[in-house]
Amino acid sequence: MKTKPIRSDRAVDDIAPGDHVCLIYDNDDDYRDVMVPFVRQGLDRNQKVLFVTGQPTAEVVLEYLTQDEAYPVRSAIERGQLKVITEKAAYFQDGVFDPDAMISMLATETDEAVAAGYDALRVTGEMSWALGEVIGADRLIEYEIKLNDFYPRSRAVSICQYDTRRFDPATIMNVLQAHPYAILGTEFCDNVYYMPPEELFSDRASEFRLERWIDILKAYQAEKTSLQQALREKDQLMREINHRVKNSLNLVLSLIYLKERSSHSATDVAEIRSFIQTMCLVHDKLHRNDDSSRIEFAEFADELLRNVVSIFPGPPVTVSTDIPETFLGAENARNLGLILNELVTNAMKHGFNGEDNPQIVVRLDRDRDRYILTVSNNGQPFPDDISLDDPDSGGTGTRLVASIVEALSGSIIVRRDPKTEIHLEFPVSSLVPVE
Repeated sequence: MKTKPIRSDRAVDDIAPGDHVCLIYDNDDDYRDVMVPFVRQGLDRNQKVLFVTGQPTAEVVLEYLTQDEAYPVRSAIERGQLKVITEKAAYFQDGVFDPDAMISMLATETDEAVAAGYDALRVTGEMSWALGEVIGADRLIEYEIKLNDFYPRSRAVSICQYDTRRFDPATIMNVLQAHPYAILGTEFCDNVYYMPPEELFSDRASEFRLERWIDILKAYQAEKTSLQQALREKDQLMREINHRVKNSLNLVLSLIYLKERSSHSATDVAEIRSFIQTMCLVHDKLHRNDDSSRIEFAEFADELLRNVVSIFPGPPVTVSTDIPETFLGAENARNLGLILNELVTNAMKHGFNGEDNPQIVVRLDRDRDRYILTVSNNGQPFPDDISLDDPDSGGTGTRLVASIVEALSGSIIVRRDPKTEIHLEFPVSSLVPVE
């Protein structure tokens, strides 16, 4: 069964001195796609590169590295920054593999590289030599474990290459336990199966391994549960968004239908634009909030009113609000926003006729089990022949306000003297405030 690797926040490009990484691959393309950039990045970063070849051979590796003629690989070899050697020259010159001697050689190479002016030593070795009849080859995993004491304290970085077409699964599993990081194919991964040297060399290695496996299972289950919850929340959010957009579009269609029955003046177009802006503002607030189910109404109302007033030319009108911090569900915020849009639009169109310092004031109060929304202005009195609670007595805006108030089980009181004040009362249970 194929499973996806656990990805790291890092990438192959981020490999740095102190890192000990294994490359687990099963095809030549993945091998080339990792090793060629690894070598070139080392050259670019002023690091000396030591490439130990086996299978593929040194000739094949050099062919990979020199395919891009614009890249100066040959000159790097000539000046000694890139050194390509065989596995025998690196791991068992005398026919014997000694992990401690090999680590000592790496330390010497690192010191010489730094002394020569390089920032670090970058090493990569092909490990299939360990499958041959080399004395000490059975100490391969011991060597890999001991490297975890060497690399973190050194100016060296390493990728150990393991071809799964050559190594058996048991060896690969041991290799994974000995490397803090793994590249699977071309994917850089944090290795959750890594065990530090003090655990692997301990008499309690099996106990530590069991504890690690249990921790991995617990982490996997926690992540799975979190992802499932996130998917459920995403599905619910998508349904809510679909519902909101559908309702918003239906409202737009209804408004356009009502406007079609009257004259198509520039003011009518401005009203439709203001109406759409109100609904867009709701969705924008939801998009910007961490909690996509609620809107802080005071901030929402301030921005909405600025948008409405900006549509109308003429002398500036001062709009002030007195709204405490109130969190409402998205549908309720939208409904109150549409009411504000219509009442303020009506005041801007008909409420002022050359008054000094024209003003519109919006308040929201809570009185026990009721919300009271008040919109007032110091302009012309509200017409006597129009009743906001009678949809048939006014125009499009009047009908819209009346229908929303009715849907929310609210009531409307209009006071005309000494200034126009429109009071809208709603049961708290209808607005369903979000605490």
